[in-house]
Amino acid sequence: MNTLTCTALLVLVVSLLSSCAITVDSKRVGRDFIRLDTSRLQFGVTTKNDITALMGKPSYTLDFKSMGRHSLVYRYFSRMAEAVAPDQVASRLQTFHFDLNEKLTGVDYISSFRDDSTYFDTEKASHIKQGDPRQRVIDLLGPPSGVNPIPPPESALGEVISYSYPVTKYLDKTYHLLTYNVLIQFDKQGNVTTVDVMEPAT
Repeated sequence: MNTLTCTALLVLVVSLLSSCAITVDSKRVGRDFIRLDTSRLQFGVTTKNDITALMGKPSYTLDFKSMGRHSLVYRYFSRMAEAVAPDQVASRLQTFHFDLNEKLTGVDYISSFRDDSTYFDTEKASHIKQGDPRQRVIDLLGPPSGVNPIPPPESALGEVISYSYPVTKYLDKTYHLLTYNVLIQFDKQGNVTTVDVMEPAT
């Protein structure tokens, strides 16, 4: 692939699939969960069974066999909790990515709950340039909401990090979820190679 490695493409697809509409007459969707911190995980070692033992059954799964990746997705919406904005529904999703051997390759987390929101200023992404070191990205945008440190074996590139936040609204008994995303690909030396900003159409 040219500008996106398989790992970056996977993060892109997962981000796009996180934009959806769910029709249900309920104040909640899914089962609430606590974000699983990456300090409790070992990339390339932690397995899919390890994650389900810690998190329980996922809300749904995603399979990208052509890219040698699959994912577990945990999703929760609540109209009873406090969101970052009064016209939004508090929502959180955590996605775990695995290779064909079911070893963890990456984790993404997005939230609009006020107490752990992943909101960031997408405009700041325009200041990131090709060749910038990883620390400059962190200085501009803060800690990433997603880390995907293990590229496919055939990739000449390195880590992908992501910044994402959800906007969920409830209209006519339907939850409408949109996500705002920035994906940043690094080379093996930890320097930026590509920056992809994805905002939903309005």
